[in-house]
Amino acid sequence: MPVLNVGNPGNKGGTGRPTSEIRAKCRGSFDERIKVAEQIADAKESTDSDKLRALDLLGKYGLPAQQEQSGPDGGPIDATITVSWVEPPKPEEGE
Repeated sequence: MPVLNVGNPGNKGGTGRPTSEIRAKCRGSFDERIKVAEQIADAKESTDSDKLRALDLLGKYGLPAQQEQSGPDGGPIDATITVSWVEPPKPEEGE
């Protein structure tokens, strides 16, 4: 059986839909469906598993990403913080 190395026979291909347009459409679609996840999380008849998945989804997209930093070998980071105060300029007479 011959192997097709590129594309589909008869399909010229093309640039397709711009990535930014796809992302915008997905954001709009997601925004419209947030209520569904909220309903699943709040429904008495939802299973615990369904509730946890809904909460996970809401948290993943609604809360900021958690970041952790560590020093060499996972230890603490040594840091020195210096704070200095700069006096604001004094107003000239007559202002």
